[in-house]
Amino acid sequence: MSAIDGSRPPGSDIWANFAGFLAELIAKHAEELDIDSWPDPKKVIMLQELRDMYSRFMQLSLQARKDADAKLPLEIKADIWYSPYIQISGFEEKAS
Repeated sequence: MSAIDGSRPPGSDIWANFAGFLAELIAKHAEELDIDSWPDPKKVIMLQELRDMYSRFMQLSLQARKDADAKLPLEIKADIWYSPYIQISGFEEKAS
């Protein structure tokens, strides 16, 4: 059996019944759901992707700063990173 000869594939009646049930359910409760006021899914997905990219960028940026900081001698780190308002871990160590 194939869709070309007009017959339905096995199990299609179940999905057709389910789709009809969902359509009736949505039509019945559409006013209560206020679907028209829902945000555009494309915008929601785009915002989520933007948040994910920003988060990944910040992680990579932090890692790059840590890697660059690890390559600097301790004296240079103290000159660059010293602030009376910020406690930097490892700052107390003295280079021999």
